[in-house]
Amino acid sequence: MDCLRVAGRQTSSRDMTLYTTLSPCLMCAGSIVQFAIPRVVVGEAQNFLGNLDFLADRGVEVILADDPSASL
Repeated sequence: MDCLRVAGRQTSSRDMTLYTTLSPCLMCAGSIVQFAIPRVVVGEAQNFLGNLDFLADRGVEVILADDPSASL
């Protein structure tokens, strides 16, 4: 939530990439869409599936790193 709060203070999020260890929950995914953050890199989506389809359906580029160290 901290990074989204700071992102909201920027004049534009057109060139931003949000990095997250786990897949974003629906509240965070909605904020990503609202702030028009175009790209999200997710460390892993096994422990928490999150809402990657929600993001992708709204034009957000979702990159799943599938990094095993993200679940530690």
